[in-house]
Amino acid sequence: MDNDTPKSARAGAALIAENKAKLQDALSDTTHLLSGANESVNHITGEAMSCLSDNLNAAMESANQASRSVSEISKSYLDSFNGVMNSWNELAREGAACKTPEELIALQKKGFDPFKTFVEASFRFYGDLFSAYVSAVQPMLTRSAESPQRLLRAMAD
Repeated sequence: MDNDTPKSARAGAALIAENKAKLQDALSDTTHLLSGANESVNHITGEAMSCLSDNLNAAMESANQASRSVSEISKSYLDSFNGVMNSWNELAREGAACKTPEELIALQKKGFDPFKTFVEASFRFYGDLFSAYVSAVQPMLTRSAESPQRLLRAMAD
């Protein structure tokens, strides 16, 4: 038996060495795979952060554009409203000078034009607001639509 023990010990040591080498190879492969996975996660995270930044910039651009548009539209509407109010003030002064029902009826007919102008300005105001909204959200919609493709490309890399 003594003769067999060193032979068994050598076989066991060889088996341990072989398994140790296999484990070191497996560990090396796993480390390499984890390193690649880490790089991929970093790449995807970087692209996601870039998309978020682009979307936030688009939101700011949209908000600025909406603010400018609403300011311009509001000024136009207020100018129109003031013009109508001035017309009605003038008509009120003329109404105070009316002496017959016919004069008052003629004046009422003249009063329809400022009212019509006011209604048209109101329609224009709300139409312009809608157009401003559509224009303002366009940068956000465009950049938001690009984000999924960018992330899918980053995942594919």
